[in-house]
Amino acid sequence: MSKSNSSTEIYVQYERRQTVEQDDAKIESEMKKYRGQCVNSGTFLATGQRDHAFVVPGIFDELMCRKLEGDLSQALGIPVLVTTRYEDTDLGRLLSGAVPRQQSVSEDHAQTESETTDRLRETMLKSLAAADISEVELTYDGYGDEGHVEEIDAWNSSGDAVDLNKYCSAGNPITSETKETLHDLCEEWLDSAITGNFPGWEINDGSRGVICIDVAEGKVTCDHSWRVTNDTRVDL
Repeated sequence: MSKSNSSTEIYVQYERRQTVEQDDAKIESEMKKYRGQCVNSGTFLATGQRDHAFVVPGIFDELMCRKLEGDLSQALGIPVLVTTRYEDTDLGRLLSGAVPRQQSVSEDHAQTESETTDRLRETMLKSLAAADISEVELTYDGYGDEGHVEEIDAWNSSGDAVDLNKYCSAGNPITSETKETLHDLCEEWLDSAITGNFPGWEINDGSRGVICIDVAEGKVTCDHSWRVTNDTRVDL
């Protein structure tokens, strides 16, 4: 009795929405009918498209692609692209040169984001100094397309722990008119800095890290760690 080892790699692409976890689950459920094994998932940030790569046993022809495309589009309620040609996906078309990279737009956006991060950093350091804060430690974590600040600890020049929520964003004690606290400002800067330096830090397996701020020295260091999943496929 002979056993066929042939397989086909197919790509599923659709618009990433806030319901990304539910959408992914529907995709996975539908692919089980074809004994599809997911080998890669991610979001192409340039277009906001969600991409999945599956390996299915046997030959997956154009007719099957169109049927699966219709089933998935109906399940998600939005258009879904199914193809066996990587160059048909947004990222594949970009890498192959089929569509322009729009470098000027990307570079302008990156420059704007960088300027925002620098401005927030300068404001944050001045406000921390005004509140007599000497050291701050920020811990963050992200995975499954969601990222968050886990904890922000701060100490004053005497070494005492300080609650940054008790200070306004300018470094003064909060009042009834305070709209943004120093804690909020630090969190806003962290989100901007991490997104700018580690794009996609919250996607799939995600990453985590710790940022230490020496206010007097104006020095900021970050220990960032990516989570990596290694998949192995063998014939048994």
